[in-house]
Amino acid sequence: MQRRRLPPPATTLDSSSSPNPAATASSPYFLPELASRLTTLQDFFALHATYRDLLPPSPSGLASQAPHLLLVPGSRALFHLPLRRHLRFRLPLPDADPTTPAAFYSFGCRVAIASPSHHDLSFVHLLTGERFRLPHPPADFCRLLLSGDLVLAFLPTVGHVLKYCRLGDAEWRLASCSEAYVLEDLIFVKGTLHALVRSEDAGSLCYRLAVVKLSDTNSVEFTFFGDQLDTQAAHQCLYFCLAECLDELLLVGATGYTPEEFHVFRWQSREGKWTRTTSLGGCTMFLSYFHFTNRTRSFGGFFFASCLGPDHPGVRRDYLYLTDADRESGLSIPWLMDLLMNMLLRT
Repeated sequence: MQRRRLPPPATTLDSSSSPNPAATASSPYFLPELASRLTTLQDFFALHATYRDLLPPSPSGLASQAPHLLLVPGSRALFHLPLRRHLRFRLPLPDADPTTPAAFYSFGCRVAIASPSHHDLSFVHLLTGERFRLPHPPADFCRLLLSGDLVLAFLPTVGHVLKYCRLGDAEWRLASCSEAYVLEDLIFVKGTLHALVRSEDAGSLCYRLAVVKLSDTNSVEFTFFGDQLDTQAAHQCLYFCLAECLDELLLVGATGYTPEEFHVFRWQSREGKWTRTTSLGGCTMFLSYFHFTNRTRSFGGFFFASCLGPDHPGVRRDYLYLTDADRESGLSIPWLMDLLMNMLLRT
């Protein structure tokens, strides 16, 4: 009877078998390299659970992670785009109040939860668990922006007033612009606040780009750039939103009704004007739908959610994805969470 030869035992990585500390799993030199090669958040956090102090979530550690869609409030999950896989997570929610439901706002890895019944605005970092709170904004809003420690709340397309607060402040401040101007939309690009400002000239709508400064006198100061948007484009589009891809400022206009047709304009700084484009430079843009209703008005539109560079599998280049939960499938409202780009900006 011939004896069966057993395979040699597997080699283990420990201090006795490997004199090089960079080759051991317990070495802080080895962990970042290993983490940067992991392609799913499940694998990253399994490693993070063992080496919590040595492996905090960081841009370098998440370098190989794919972009995820953030699905809130219903499913409370991240959707892995290339794998089409859901990843559940815990999100602290205020007590349910059907008369004043909580609203959710995404800032990359951070989520803001506005609860009117609790009179606060809670920020939660999905990867680190870090939390902080602000008082609830003092007036109506449906959009939030976050840049550094500055939080802005406003009503796009109809508002003249900005609500703003810095992290750690006990109250919000109000800044208003002239009633001749309407804040059509706002966006931060490289830390600078830009506005698309709407006004009327001889009965016609005018749209101009401006940089916004919040003055100490509680006013919104505009520095306008270049010419107004082409008259034909201004009248053809029902509404606009500002966007950015690879730190380049863009304008998206929607025409028609469901399904809408979208036009993209690129800001030409030298010429000082918007020009129509059919290319996003290989990038992919995500827009999301918003709807606002109170006792006196009801309106909706789209806002810029995020933009992916040309090197992400699972999404089409030079393509615009539209998330419209309220009008179509009834699923939770998704935002794009590009882990690497947003961790760089907002951790």
